Amino acid sequence: MRIGIDVTSAGLLGGEKGGVYQYILNLLLQLKEIDNENEYILFFNFIRGKHIKASDEFFSLVRGKRFKKIISQFPPQLRMGLKLPIELFIGKVDIFHGPAHWTSPTLFGKSIVTIHDLAYWRMRRSIEMDNPDWIQVLRKYPLKYEENLRLYRLRCNFLHQIKRYTFRSLKQASMIVANSYFTKGEIIDIFNIPEDKIKVIHIGISDRYTPIRDERLLYSVRGRYGIKNNYILYIGAIDPNKNLIPLIEAFREIKGSVNHQLVIAGEKGWYYYILREKVKELRLEEDVIFTGFVPDEDLPALYAGADLFVLPSFLEGFGIPVLEAMASGTPVVAANAGALPEVIGDAGILVNPFSVQEIAEGIYRLISNSHLTNELIKKGLDQSKKFNWQKVAEETLALYEKSYYV
Repeated sequence: MRIGIDVTSAGLLGGEKGGVYQYILNLLLQLKEIDNENEYILFFNFIRGKHIKASDEFFSLVRGKRFKKIISQFPPQLRMGLKLPIELFIGKVDIFHGPAHWTSPTLFGKSIVTIHDLAYWRMRRSIEMDNPDWIQVLRKYPLKYEENLRLYRLRCNFLHQIKRYTFRSLKQASMIVANSYFTKGEIIDIFNIPEDKIKVIHIGISDRYTPIRDERLLYSVRGRYGIKNNYILYIGAIDPNKNLIPLIEAFREIKGSVNHQLVIAGEKGWYYYILREKVKELRLEEDVIFTGFVPDEDLPALYAGADLFVLPSFLEGFGIPVLEAMASGTPVVAANAGALPEVIGDAGILVNPFSVQEIAEGIYRLISNSHLTNELIKKGLDQSKKFNWQKVAEETLALYEKSYYV
């Protein structure tokens, strides 16, 4: 087979190396290891030449004798808007896979799309172009106001585009990959897609995440981010859907009973200023640390050094950070919502994300109960072993073959 994969999301200069990037990268690395028969065309599509170097760097990570790179600088929005078939850009393909919420029409080949979550459909308020509450807070930072407002509106525009492309892709795709049974249910519920058109393939995690006993390494990473005490950790996007204001409020509820800092790790965008305002309002400036972007090499030690990890999101299509935390030997408190119960099983504490009190109680239970902590560490290590990238690649390759022969 000649298989095309749209890797644009992983090859943009300045692009986030979050869940979608890790999915594309690790899927390709494992396909390179297990597939000695098929040819893969990695398709990059952007207008600006500045992305060429970034796409070259990404391709260097996955380069293999069966992998070929094609870059198109045809305007991607125009390509998608005109519904141009992918063969016009990369030649004949038997399969074309869009691994990041949308795919392209094909003339003769079969198309596949991966859906990671549908939060941008369910959480409508988060993509309102002129949400008055958030704009009011952003105005308090006049030196940053215009830039943050621009970034906020760019994000809204981007999510509205994804909504259009996702709807079209789900209707035209031969098969759909959902990364959880929860996301599969969402696709059926929102778009009325037949169940047999959707294949659930759980995401894997890197084997870099493991318990770390090297105290010097742990101390070094703590010092790098100004962490002075034991800490409660959140890692992920600094975004309204992640429910971080109730997390900060829950931390305030237990602050008098624990000697911990709350560490919120993730790139500071426009929403960071809203969170910072909440921290100032609650007088927690010395106790809440915003690390900003954390490079990959620091993440394992940051996870392993935490007393517990919290993910209170309203809606996660999967929730890679909870698996990374569990694999690192760090117990987890997470929202009883979205795909998180499916991913965590009985290896963590699940709480109502709409209840500050429940989030606070869940955190305090772990901090104050060493027996429960040790039990959940063991369960978490066992649970995390169920998710690996080789299995993801094997199941994805089997889906390519099934789609080709049907």
